[in-house]
Amino acid sequence: MNIEIQVFGRLQRFFGVASFFVSVAETQTLHDVLNSLAEQQPEAAETLARSTWATGQSLLPRQTCLADLQDGMTLVLLPAVSGG
Repeated sequence: MNIEIQVFGRLQRFFGVASFFVSVAETQTLHDVLNSLAEQQPEAAETLARSTWATGQSLLPRQTCLADLQDGMTLVLLPAVSGG
């Protein structure tokens, strides 16, 4: 199955693009995808560890199984932000 991942902020700088596609097994979870991305971009690992998945107006737990999602779906990976 293929999913599109949109990234913002620091993650966009790490990956060098605003979105990209990844091929994943339906048996994987979003947590597995984060681990895979961290292996591909080690400098982004810390930011990825604190990031949140979303689709549309909904946040997705990391334990979400990809079998529950649709092939070709767009997911947003939001880095943690701070402010004051």
